[in-house]
Amino acid sequence: MSTAGPAREAAPETGPGDSGDFGDFGDYLARLARERPDLVTLAESLSLAATVDRPLLRRARLRFVPRSTAGLEAELWFSPLVEAVGETALLFSPEAAAALRARLAERPAAHRLAVRTLIDEAHARAPGIVRVCEDLLWADVAPAAVAETHLSRQVGRLLAAVADEGESGDDMGRWALYYLNRLPPGVRSRRDVWQVRVASAERLGAEPPENPHGHPPAVASAARALVHREVALGVRLRSDGLVLSRPPRPGDRVVHVTGGPRTRLDVRHLLSHADEPRRIELREGDAAHLPFTVVQIFDSGGNAVLQVAHPGATGEVAVAREPGGPARVAVLLPDGAIALHDDSGAETDRIPPGSGRRQPALSDEGQILTWRENGVPVVWDLPMMRELGGRAVLSDALLLRPVSGTGDPGLWRRPPFHVTHHADAGRGTWVAAGTGGPVEVRAEDGSAFLLVPEAFTTEETPGVPSWSRGCVLAEVPWGTAHPAGLPARLSDLAAAGLDGIVLTDAWAEADSALLELLPHTRAAGLRLLVDVERGSARPAELLDRVRRLLDRGADGVRLVPGAGILPPREDLGHLLAAYPDRALMVRMPTWPRFDRRQPAATVSGAEEYVASVVPPFAPDSQFSVPLPQPPDAQTTGPAAEGAAAFALSLPGSPALPLPLATAGALRPLLRQRRNQLALSRGDCEVIRADDSVLGLLRRHGDERVLCLVNMSGAEAGCAFGDEPPAGRPVDLLGEGRDLPRDRLPERVAVPGHGVRWFRLLAPAPDD
Repeated sequence: MSTAGPAREAAPETGPGDSGDFGDFGDYLARLARERPDLVTLAESLSLAATVDRPLLRRARLRFVPRSTAGLEAELWFSPLVEAVGETALLFSPEAAAALRARLAERPAAHRLAVRTLIDEAHARAPGIVRVCEDLLWADVAPAAVAETHLSRQVGRLLAAVADEGESGDDMGRWALYYLNRLPPGVRSRRDVWQVRVASAERLGAEPPENPHGHPPAVASAARALVHREVALGVRLRSDGLVLSRPPRPGDRVVHVTGGPRTRLDVRHLLSHADEPRRIELREGDAAHLPFTVVQIFDSGGNAVLQVAHPGATGEVAVAREPGGPARVAVLLPDGAIALHDDSGAETDRIPPGSGRRQPALSDEGQILTWRENGVPVVWDLPMMRELGGRAVLSDALLLRPVSGTGDPGLWRRPPFHVTHHADAGRGTWVAAGTGGPVEVRAEDGSAFLLVPEAFTTEETPGVPSWSRGCVLAEVPWGTAHPAGLPARLSDLAAAGLDGIVLTDAWAEADSALLELLPHTRAAGLRLLVDVERGSARPAELLDRVRRLLDRGADGVRLVPGAGILPPREDLGHLLAAYPDRALMVRMPTWPRFDRRQPAATVSGAEEYVASVVPPFAPDSQFSVPLPQPPDAQTTGPAAEGAAAFALSLPGSPALPLPLATAGALRPLLRQRRNQLALSRGDCEVIRADDSVLGLLRRHGDERVLCLVNMSGAEAGCAFGDEPPAGRPVDLLGEGRDLPRDRLPERVAVPGHGVRWFRLLAPAPDD
């Protein structure tokens, strides 16, 4: 239904005042009711309609002004009460509609109900958004006539429609923004209505609605989350910081977050003196360059005693030799302001911005700050925070010199950022200043990924496709995939964060399976592998069948243990060498082996199993980790999700049963496994933590992730005592915002059948 029309000209002098507020229309309607009572009665009878189409206009005139002619319809159509007209419908201005409903509310209850009934009957087949808006308008006029449960249910359906996949959700979002923004302020302020407006704006990339009624931020976040989908971002670390791009650019590391047309990210430098992150928004085609300036002071033992990080790359900092003064560090910011920090690194004050500032310097005791401003020396009294009259520049201030690479102390090579300047501050202390460093990026859903320069250097194993290292697969029995059902689920598997599927019992029909499924897996961006079962044929025949599978387009094969004989792995390796980017995997035995005396997984059994999957395999093969469950265990539910979380904490390529692969509880883990190289490609060390909790330390280069896995169904504490794993913890699953910033606590709670993953930063030099 089109309601858009040419803009109406200014109202005549007999219309409402220029301000167009409610009071003006109320006065105007009072005058108009004395001169044209039929016109006002007709308008009142239509004020509960979200949009007034011609059939409704005719029915209302015949019902409530039966002695009038069709000319009354034309008079209303072109009256100052109408904001816009189209070929088939009109819209009252919001102010006029509010004044008309106020008059209607004063009418007898029977008349109000007759108006409501007429509009209900006329719009029985109208779009859902129209009926919802009319329910809300009726509740505004007659609150006791509409049950709150009915309104909540109607608005909830509208919110679900906005969150639908595809173009239908986009269309509903457009209509919701159009109609809901025209509702009375009291109706728009309802929490559920405001959530629909927020979700619609987020889906369409429009500006979010105002929040004059102070709805909590969590309400808006929950509404936006309903319309968010997985978004791929490109990350490129530079010596001065990082660049985020959407979509990823060639050569970028790809990470996955949730977002809409606007992807909101909170970026926080992990050496920052402040917890407040920097909020950025990325639309399709955007890129954001985020440089940082970093300062650290080290004691004689090489321990960092002060650290400061500011957005922006200035390269100009000043440091006082002695602690205890008003300022220990001064950082010249990109806008010309100068931030002052005390001995703890906390920012204590800031000198307002100025142009042309350069060469800041601090006196030894941190009482005086000087700089040059457009070439003129400036002297600043820090205790009084005012400029002094003198123009003398500090001649003996500590000066940071550029790193030359020769004759410099090895200490400056330790900081996790690009050191450009350093200085000997006396008494065994050193200052390092530079740019870049480790950064945490957190999406709106709470998921986070850590960006550390060392983590971007990867060593590829010859003969192993890069896509297959640490990939996560869904195990699909061919009976489930054929003849129907699986192709429609492939996009869900990809969106959940899986990398491919493996057909587990399709050997007899592998050729037809590949021909049927390959177009669908390619379209979803997934890899397709097929199990090769030991004993299904003689070794020579197996080799020939593997060759046929690869010719058909399979992305790889997975060797499954059995009673028969497999071809020598060297022969399989030589065969796959002729097919670039194809993978050869080995499926590990299911754990634990079924034992009626001990059907549940235990920490000791898990530790033994980890020891069995970590041994090195041939460089041209990888191991696939099945779900660690007894054969009679359920494939869905908390216990199964806990087993899957354990598998995702292990090296190799986890293989999840199809019913479990898209479980919502696993999505944050799948996303973090994809984003953290230590989880997807790192080695593994077992840390015996507790009777119920197993600790695994995953390493890749300088990137370390601690995985705590609760093997029981009840919450358990992992107690490290006085010597927890070294490093500053960052909770990758967003559950540990109350953790100490410098180390793990002595005890960490892990939910039943759950995991906790912590990125450990800045380990001790001898760790």
